[in-house]
Amino acid sequence: MNWKQPKVYAVQHKSETVRAASRSGGIFTAVSDWILTQNGIVYGCVLDESFRAVHIRTECAEDRDRMRGSEYIQSELGDTYKNVRKDMTNGRIVLFNGTSCQVAGLKQYLGKEYENLLCVDIVCHGVPSPKVWEEYLHW
Repeated sequence: MNWKQPKVYAVQHKSETVRAASRSGGIFTAVSDWILTQNGIVYGCVLDESFRAVHIRTECAEDRDRMRGSEYIQSELGDTYKNVRKDMTNGRIVLFNGTSCQVAGLKQYLGKEYENLLCVDIVCHGVPSPKVWEEYLHW
C-alpha cells in the first residue's frame, strides 16, 4: 500500500433500497455481493439476540444483510482472525469488514499480505466500550 497517497473512493449503490438499508451509501453490499458470487466468505459485525456486537462469518446474503446496520461499538471478535486465516489458506476469497483498528489488528495477526483478502474499514470516530452500550440498553 502506498501510505503517502492511499486511495480513497466515494461511492453510492445504484439501488435506493440498498442505500436506505445501509449506513455508508451501500458500498459494503456491492463489494460483498461480488465476494459471495466468487464463492467467498464475508466477515462483519452484527447485533446478536442479546444486542451484543459480535463479528460473524457468512457465505449468504441474508446474514450479510444483518451486517449492514450501524454497530459503532467494540465488537467481540472471538476466533474471527484465526478463521479468516483458515478460509484464506483453504483458497477462499475473504472480505473482512470492521473498524480501522480491527483491520490493522487482522493484518498484524496475519503478518503478511494476502491476495485473497479484501478489507473494508468503516470511518471511525472512536468507539465506546461495550460497557457504555450495556448501560445505554439498560437505560
